[in-house]
Formats: sequence, structure tokens, C-alpha cells
Amino acid sequence: MPSSIVLATTESTVRWYSFDDTAASAWRQGDPPIPFTLSEVLDLRGRVLAGDKDTAKHWAKAMGLTTWRYVRI
Repeated sequence: MPSSIVLATTESTVRWYSFDDTAASAWRQGDPPIPFTLSEVLDLRGRVLAGDKDTAKHWAKAMGLTTWRYVRI
């Protein structure tokens, strides 16, 4: 089974980002950030999983994040 990537905070207590992957995929440099929510629990049913770091990086930028952590699961 191939691994996937989720976005998480870079704080000592990891929180997980949840967002609309369609909006993030359509986002372009200069667009306003897309909305997201943070969760204290990683429930994979409610998370968008990126197939690679480039996709996760694009999504992080789409949310207006300046720091993030890639978590491979």
C-alpha cells in the first residue's frame, strides 16, 4: 500500500489540518488563502491525503501557511 501525506502543525503538540482539496487544487499563487480547520485528532476519514510532497506543499500554500510539517502515513 503506498503511503500518503497529511499536513500538520509544526508545534510540539501536533494538530491536523482539514480543508477542501478541490479548492486547494484549484488555488493559484496570489489567490486569497482557502479556509481550513484544525483538529486535535487524526481521523483519516475526515482528512485529505496527498500522494506526494509537491501536492501537500501546494495545499499548504493555498491555505496561507508559512510553516507546516509533512507527515507520511
